[in-house]
Amino acid sequence: MPKTVLLGDVVTIQSGKSRPSSSGEYPVYGGNGISNYADDYNISEPTVIVGRVGAYCGSVYIERNNFWLSDNALGLTAREGTDLKYLYYLLKHQDLNKRSVGGAQPLLTQGILNNISVTLPDVGTQKEIAKILGDLDIKIELNRRMNETLEKIGQALFKHYFIDSPDRKNWERQPLSTFGQVVCGKTPPKTNKEFFGGNVPFIKIPDMHGQTFITETQDSLSEKGRDYQDNKIIPPYSLCVSCIATVGLVSITALSSQTNQQINSIVPAKNYSIFYLYFQLKNLKDELVNRASSGSATPNMNTSTFSKIKISSPNQKTFQGFDDVARPLFQRILTNQNENKNLVLLRDSLLPRLISGKVGI
Repeated sequence: MPKTVLLGDVVTIQSGKSRPSSSGEYPVYGGNGISNYADDYNISEPTVIVGRVGAYCGSVYIERNNFWLSDNALGLTAREGTDLKYLYYLLKHQDLNKRSVGGAQPLLTQGILNNISVTLPDVGTQKEIAKILGDLDIKIELNRRMNETLEKIGQALFKHYFIDSPDRKNWERQPLSTFGQVVCGKTPPKTNKEFFGGNVPFIKIPDMHGQTFITETQDSLSEKGRDYQDNKIIPPYSLCVSCIATVGLVSITALSSQTNQQINSIVPAKNYSIFYLYFQLKNLKDELVNRASSGSATPNMNTSTFSKIKISSPNQKTFQGFDDVARPLFQRILTNQNENKNLVLLRDSLLPRLISGKVGI
């Protein structure tokens, strides 16, 4: 039968150190990921790294030898009879940010970690559970890498069709508003709770980070919330561009959605390729940032300025040729993203069932 113990009884926790002053060959791992390289190392065994400062609290499993653990993180190694990767998955189910203490800069201390209760079956079962969940993570990572490759292929095709084209000098430059309807998002009144919590994706900038397609959002609208501002609806395969604070993120909608006011969207006209606009706007990130940063403390590009940005307008034959080769790539990217979303849900729902025996290994 599984037993419940305190985390401090089954792991050794090591504090990180301020990184050396000179750079070297060993990666520095901190609460927010890899941060440059060090000329020395202080960890040489598989470790679960837990960020201990503010929003960086969370766990990462590292198998590689020889890395530097920075002073904004803690390193956990397993004692005999405990599988480290199993503990890693247990910690992923903990909302460690809610356990941090302090004011402006909350901290996750060794004492807090030591007193977290964890459920431990026998070590053989721990390893089997970790293997099942690890295999799912491997598939998730393979899909992610495939999507990176597919997007690089798309970028190379974009360059071939539009940057290297000998006809480029003959193409007229047109404002973005020529290529489709530009929609500035809006947040419905938050005082009306009936407007929120339904099935309509409500896109905000955090939903766009690292996402080619926006397949899920932190917040959603109800049908009432959607209908309250039905002129803000953007259909699938529309382009979202962040224009306030974090400027220049570009993503494509997977479903009929709405956005908040920090995002301008383009609903492409039928004659224009959404994939052309996607790469064109990604390549214009520096210009977008510069236009948004003029004279204000917080970068802010209004809809009028955004709509007037000019890009090349090739002929219809070129648009269609590029769309024909790019569309299958993006359809595969969307398929992989949706699969990963389902795999994450499966992985996260399996752990408690495997531990309890409701699902047999």
